[in-house]
Amino acid sequence: MDDIPQLAKVTSVIVLTASESSENGVQALRMGARGVVHKRFAIETLMTAIQTVRDGLVWMPPTVQAEFADQSSSTARRLTARELEIVRFVAVGMRNAEVGERLSITESTVKTHLNNIFQKLGVRDRLELAHYAIKIGLVAVLGQSR
Repeated sequence: MDDIPQLAKVTSVIVLTASESSENGVQALRMGARGVVHKRFAIETLMTAIQTVRDGLVWMPPTVQAEFADQSSSTARRLTARELEIVRFVAVGMRNAEVGERLSITESTVKTHLNNIFQKLGVRDRLELAHYAIKIGLVAVLGQSR
């Protein structure tokens, strides 16, 4: 039983569904899936989803992404574009130094942005921020970049 948390850290789930409902895809992602692929799509789509999730990102069809975008739009409006970038990087597990390097800003500036984000979203730490971002779909955009 003690192995389950460890397994969850190294296991990523992609849901293969026959359902056309974006609601089902959103529910699967909220339950921890890292990707949603509709059964009617070609094998290339499934392979892209697997590669995207393997790389630590989230993949979903455009219909599910649109549903997530609707649900997260009010949160997104509260954050600046830079803050949204930082949230997305934190949600996929990047450390402050890595975020700073990626955005060409100092680690101290990343920390300042994170403090502002924590206040705006009412979260206490990076883990809670990542969980919140995944839950409402702020990281969904990353999976569509491929």
